[in-house]
Amino acid sequence: MVVVSNNMANKHSTVITVVPLSTKIFKKKNLPTHVFVSAYRAEGLEQHSIALCEQVTALDYGRIIENMGKVDEETLARITEAVQVQVGVFDKYNG
Repeated sequence: MVVVSNNMANKHSTVITVVPLSTKIFKKKNLPTHVFVSAYRAEGLEQHSIALCEQVTALDYGRIIENMGKVDEETLARITEAVQVQVGVFDKYNG
């Protein structure tokens, strides 16, 4: 999972917002809410994955066991944009 909630919320809230990852990159349709996450560019990721930004969800902070790594800034920016697509920020996806 990739944490997408902002640092202020992460510091003060009991929940965090996350996007799940899937390693089934060849079984997933290419959607504007899917972002490829390279294992070469992400710390702690053993396999290439797809961020499933249409499945953005909130988790209780107490359920987080440990920080496994992080994605690079470019990938996080693409994940952020895909979450914005999911919540309807861009008119071209609302037609």
